[in-house]
Amino acid sequence: MLPSKGLASLYRALATLPGGTVVDHLVETASGRRAIALDHHTRDGYPGTEEKLRDQWLLDPQTYRVTGMRMLLGDKVVGGNSLLATAVVDRAGERG
Repeated sequence: MLPSKGLASLYRALATLPGGTVVDHLVETASGRRAIALDHHTRDGYPGTEEKLRDQWLLDPQTYRVTGMRMLLGDKVVGGNSLLATAVVDRAGERG
């Protein structure tokens, strides 16, 4: 695992890729937590609209770990998910 400082550097580097940007404010995840949003892909939206569809990775502002993702059409959230918990277990199907 990368330490938080290493993850922060990695995400800042990803934001320099074409189309990549860091949103200048914290956003709310689907689970209601605050997160850093990293835009990493923009494409044309639905036919008949000029709004762009954007994909964002959502990062915990303390650990810089990915906590979810979301899709936006213009400024409206139209999809996404949140990571609520992770665990290391001994066998597939076990819960931590």
